[in-house]
Amino acid sequence: MDVHAVTVRDLLVLDRSGHTRLQVASFTLPHGEVCGVYGASEAAGTLFLNCVTGFHRPQRGTISIYGQRLPGAGSRRFLVGIVPPEGGLFRDFTARENLDLALRFFGSKRYSRYDRAQKIQRIVAMLELEPWLETPVRDVSDAVRQRIRLGCALVHEPQLLVAHNPWGRVDAESRELIERTIRDHANRGNTLLFTAPRAEDVQALASEICLFNETSLVARGTLEHLQQYAEAQETILVTVQNQAARLLEPVSSLPGVIQSSATDSVVTIQAKPGFVRLTRLAERVQASGLELLGMEVRRPGLADVYAIVVGTGAE
Repeated sequence: MDVHAVTVRDLLVLDRSGHTRLQVASFTLPHGEVCGVYGASEAAGTLFLNCVTGFHRPQRGTISIYGQRLPGAGSRRFLVGIVPPEGGLFRDFTARENLDLALRFFGSKRYSRYDRAQKIQRIVAMLELEPWLETPVRDVSDAVRQRIRLGCALVHEPQLLVAHNPWGRVDAESRELIERTIRDHANRGNTLLFTAPRAEDVQALASEICLFNETSLVARGTLEHLQQYAEAQETILVTVQNQAARLLEPVSSLPGVIQSSATDSVVTIQAKPGFVRLTRLAERVQASGLELLGMEVRRPGLADVYAIVVGTGAE
């Protein structure tokens, strides 16, 4: 088996007028990685995932799933689970019937009735679906429907999960269940490629992050790598009793400090992420004869990094 779950080369998608909708020169997703896609517009990320899963055929480029090129990777379908952006369920069927159909279609073999029941029960327990198991999907809430949608993607235990905003429109309880289930799947060595409109969700779950502008993949890496790439700065607030301006000169020579300013009791330091040691900073405060009341570090998040790299904030 190819060590890469997904390999994309020279991908180009055009609209009917010939304008570029999506362009990705190169993308590889090693098996076992959790990769989040984030951008100001969800359209590019959603289209990218649709190309990866074969739902949209590009005008140019190659896409491979575990070494087998699309289209024609049908024999790899049992390795992939898909959470679509919407739909994906038979609304007149119960939750159990939807899970059973997904297992029959995506399963790598013909399971016995007992094996199917065991796999379905595992998903039901993980996503706490028991109260709605015999209820038609049309009669459950959006939050429960999203749980069922994720369950259908995971019931056959895929090695690659491709998820369009797996949280969807859910309540706090369902959000926690969904995130816990996804983390459990990833922690067992499986691969995850997902989109999310909230930077906090991508930042919390992804080990690797892809930043898209309206049409292209513009940066990729860990959050720490992207922070360095964007030259994003962290903010350190040092609170003292008074005469904070006395700290400006001592802290300016610390490694990683870019600039600093002061009010009567607070020094605000802009620095490279992770460069300034708080113990050294506390020593400078003490050496200046000031009373340290507190320190707070505000590190740049994904939304901050995105705004620097792409030049606009995501919604």
